[in-house]
Amino acid sequence: MAYSTNALNLIHGIDLDEALKRNKRVLIIDDDVDTIDLLKRILLLANLDVASAKSGTDAVEILDWVKPDVILLDLMMPEMDGHETLQRIRSKSNAPVIIVSALTNKETIVELLNQGSDDYVTKPFHREEIIARINAVIRRSKMRPVFDGISIPEIGLSINISKREVLFQENRIQFSPKEFSTITINGNDLNMYLIKPVDFDSNKNYPLFMYQYSGPGSQMVANSWNGSNDYWHQMLAQEGYIIACVDGRGTGLKGRDFKKITQNELGKYEVIDQIDV
Repeated sequence: MAYSTNALNLIHGIDLDEALKRNKRVLIIDDDVDTIDLLKRILLLANLDVASAKSGTDAVEILDWVKPDVILLDLMMPEMDGHETLQRIRSKSNAPVIIVSALTNKETIVELLNQGSDDYVTKPFHREEIIARINAVIRRSKMRPVFDGISIPEIGLSINISKREVLFQENRIQFSPKEFSTITINGNDLNMYLIKPVDFDSNKNYPLFMYQYSGPGSQMVANSWNGSNDYWHQMLAQEGYIIACVDGRGTGLKGRDFKKITQNELGKYEVIDQIDV
């Protein structure tokens, strides 16, 4: 069957090789509008898709929606600074984080790298450098091994982290969830969680184990699972313990004043809050 040239011109299809392509996504977190606009122009010209947030709080809210391949994070922001924002990001995402800041203090840079950032660029930055660093951290992120569990066949143990499931000698071990809430102590609503035995009965008495690691900007109460403490806390719950964790004054993600109240009095308010809990 023959088709005329005009008829062929009316046939439209989709090149799936092109349609399925997705540019890498960058999330810019900076309270300075001019810096955001400059970075957007640079990144768009490099065929990168860009989203922005003017505060750490806004960034955390859109993180799941944007699903960035890399994050550019400023440090000196009001309300939630870069340190707290990085902690909150790391509780929700493994996306590479590049700190973009005018601060050049080496101790600060080392601290942020140890906290989970992947690179550090000082302001003012060069266009070619910021693009090269973004591409470099994206390449490295692809090379990271995906860790999804532990298997020890010799003793019949299998732990699947994404499913939060443990099999021991073909028996499924049920884990207790973290129950999040707040508790009012010394005029502050403190974040907390409880882990109860699977067969918890509110009419019974249980031994209580309280756990907390306090320090300026630290945070133990987080909706995450996979830390080394989670395993032995679950073991205690299976033995009939209730595990409680409360973030007292001095910990992070509740504002500048809440975090800095322990300045020059380290240990005082942390101990008072834990005792009063």
